[in-house]
Amino acid sequence: MPSAYVQKLIASQRIAAKFPYLIEITHPEYPPMCYANASEDITYDGKIYYSASFSIQPPESDETKIGDATLTISAIDQIWIEKIRATQKPAQIRFIAVIVYENGIVKGVEPLEDNSFTLRAASFNEVSISWSMSFDENMAIEVPCDICDAITAPGCA
Repeated sequence: MPSAYVQKLIASQRIAAKFPYLIEITHPEYPPMCYANASEDITYDGKIYYSASFSIQPPESDETKIGDATLTISAIDQIWIEKIRATQKPAQIRFIAVIVYENGIVKGVEPLEDNSFTLRAASFNEVSISWSMSFDENMAIEVPCDICDAITAPGCA
């Protein structure tokens, strides 16, 4: 595993990332992990978002369905690999805010609307972790149909 110094160098090489987000990854059995896609740690809303480098691969689409996006985080410590090995429960990711740059310098942080995704199908190596991001699991719920008539819904008759 690269040293903390090398991890910071990796992150600093990606300061022009297309995804300047603050993210929070939560798991039911562990405290939240907060990351900034930046070359330096960022404090926002009383929390420290640790410098990391991450990318998001948009979902693939065909005629019948849209797939999941893929989140890959590099330049972080090995704590998530230990968590993945220790449990089968999925983690959640929330996009908290966007980092505002001006001439390559952080000028501020702006909050995003609350959106979260389930992280599934993790894969990892010495320097990065990748997850599939499930967008909307509510669409997978099957609800049985019912017929409204004078007996089942008297107010609709």
